[in-house]
Amino acid sequence: MSGAGGVSLDERHILCSLEDIPDPGAISVLVGRGPRALDVIVARRGANVIAYHNACPHQGTPLETFPDRFLDEYATHLVCSTHGARFRLGDGFCVWGPCEGEYLKPLAVRIQNGAVYLVEPDPRRLMSVGS
Repeated sequence: MSGAGGVSLDERHILCSLEDIPDPGAISVLVGRGPRALDVIVARRGANVIAYHNACPHQGTPLETFPDRFLDEYATHLVCSTHGARFRLGDGFCVWGPCEGEYLKPLAVRIQNGAVYLVEPDPRRLMSVGS
């Protein structure tokens, strides 16, 4: 399989199945192992899927305290459990909290044959996402 830009979309880059993500909802997926692993939020609303590095811009902590508990009661914002910052689901912009005006770091994903693929497969480049 090959995606846009010539990126190979093989099983090494599958984050999850589209069916794994509640609609609306978000899940956490760990890419890689050990200290170089990347924690990814994969969020869905209908056919739209977006991914972010699971690190609050305020202190770098993962957003959720409990597994896959990211969204507010209206399913419109991702909520950081550390200090309550709220990020718009569609673009990761912080609308409230200590990092107001900042963004979550987006990651490129593609949906193909019901699977959500991480478009950036190079682990060295993934590590720069959190920098």
